[in-house]
Amino acid sequence: PAPVASAPPPAKSLSSAEADMQRWQVKAIKRLKAGKSAACEFESDFISPELAGAISGALESAETVDDVKAAFHGALVWEKYP
Repeated sequence: PAPVASAPPPAKSLSSAEADMQRWQVKAIKRLKAGKSAACEFESDFISPELAGAISGALESAETVDDVKAAFHGALVWEKYP
């Protein structure tokens, strides 16, 4: 039988770190909506300790969903910086 060609990855696939940051953001927003602090523990093998520290620091002062989104947006921009 002929080998089966695999489909190419989507043009805009997320890195493992980006996927973990999205999961962390969802968790932080759920906590905030439940009346808790957006700052929460999150373990990732793909997010560097420096980046995790920056996100955690920003989440400590987050008071709105937009604050949480801004924390992760800033982190994504920083992570992609050459």
